Amino acid sequence: MRLVIAAALLLLATPVLAEPPCSTRDRLLTDLGVEGKAVVAGAITHTGDMMEIVANPAGEFTVILTYPNGLEYPLDGGLYIYDREITCIVTHGQGWQLMVGERV
Repeated sequence: MRLVIAAALLLLATPVLAEPPCSTRDRLLTDLGVEGKAVVAGAITHTGDMMEIVANPAGEFTVILTYPNGLEYPLDGGLYIYDREITCIVTHGQGWQLMVGERV
């Protein structure tokens, strides 16, 4: 009985991995443009991926990553491999501000 309860608790505590919200960069930027968002910042990461912040004047923002060589991620106990360039939404939020000249 204890084993069944422990297994049930483990299943409830295990996060469900879902497919990340990905598409072509053009498609995501078009969809985000409907929300009044445009690219306001960008950089190339140490792994060669392109990170961009897409925001609107109200401060709502979305961070996207473009993976030029594709992407691998765990899905349903396996590994999903997308072998072409793909762009994914990493996070989103409110309160985007450009802080030019501030040092950290």
